[in-house]
Amino acid sequence: MKRSISVFIIIIFLAAFCYSAASTMAKNAPRPPRAEDKDLSDRLLSQTFAAYENYTRNVFTDIVSKDFIPDRFQMIDGVERNFYAAKPVDIDYFINKVEPGNGTLAISFTWNKKEMMRSNGSQRMEKGSSSFVYKKSDDRWQLYSIKGRSPFL
Repeated sequence: MKRSISVFIIIIFLAAFCYSAASTMAKNAPRPPRAEDKDLSDRLLSQTFAAYENYTRNVFTDIVSKDFIPDRFQMIDGVERNFYAAKPVDIDYFINKVEPGNGTLAISFTWNKKEMMRSNGSQRMEKGSSSFVYKKSDDRWQLYSIKGRSPFL
């Protein structure tokens, strides 16, 4: 009798644990993107690329999160070096996927960049795919991480 009561109690605890884990996972699961998420994605990318095309360190630094992954200052220094080596003439992008999260927005996109080399005036085209993750802090969206080929480097 004691053994069956112990087994019953263990089963109750396991069921409660599974329910708790399932509800936590459901809360943290990404929701499907809505039209406003896609509009926000387009606006964030446009603002980010405009800040790059008209680069000043203060403006660009302001759009990059203080907890940018992996290294905020290394990324900003790389962007600055590249900007002064080649002036971006035009950046076009196509959004492939938008993934809203809890205070984050991940945007996967392909891009084409036309730039002019400052040393000799020649132009070059580059293309690639990237995922930018933006994080909302203090009611502002800031660039939190870049995965894939960065259009800035």
